[in-house]
Amino acid sequence: MGEIKSTLDLVMEKTKHLSFTKEEREAQRGKETRKSIKGLVQKFTDRTIDLDEFKQKLKSLEQPPVLSIKTLVLSEILDRIDTDRDNSRLFVLLRDVCGKNTDHLEAVLEEFTQAISSAKEKRLQEIKHDISNKYGIGGSAVVPNLQADTLWLKESEKTRRVFREKLSKEIASLRPKGADQR
Repeated sequence: MGEIKSTLDLVMEKTKHLSFTKEEREAQRGKETRKSIKGLVQKFTDRTIDLDEFKQKLKSLEQPPVLSIKTLVLSEILDRIDTDRDNSRLFVLLRDVCGKNTDHLEAVLEEFTQAISSAKEKRLQEIKHDISNKYGIGGSAVVPNLQADTLWLKESEKTRRVFREKLSKEIASLRPKGADQR
């Protein structure tokens, strides 16, 4: 009786004569390195590894040097910075691993936080005032739902858009010239 072969055996048999070119191998290694860096940055931001462990694992990726590891790390970090997240761990990596000054980024994000907070407080007061005038209800029991307020949603999105543009400019200034931008 004939031997029953697994799918893997059949695939291996059919492709045994194929091989990667040098460029394909380097591209594959680059892709794997990017995935590893992405995972490392995620682990660091999730606080499952500390800075020393991050640096140690990053160093192991540099053997053998495939691409500029620091450029890949920098790119991955910059791609993650956003107005609506806690970027403090990313700033630690930017300063301690990539040697970048984060003052301008932090200033833009602080300005965003203040602008959103002030606009939010203003809108809450407007809604409370409207409720008081329209229904005669006031006091600490009135808690407006901003997530249901279309004016607030439009205003907050406009503010986010403005600050994301500012943030993008600051991020672009930190990217190495000619670096790939995803």
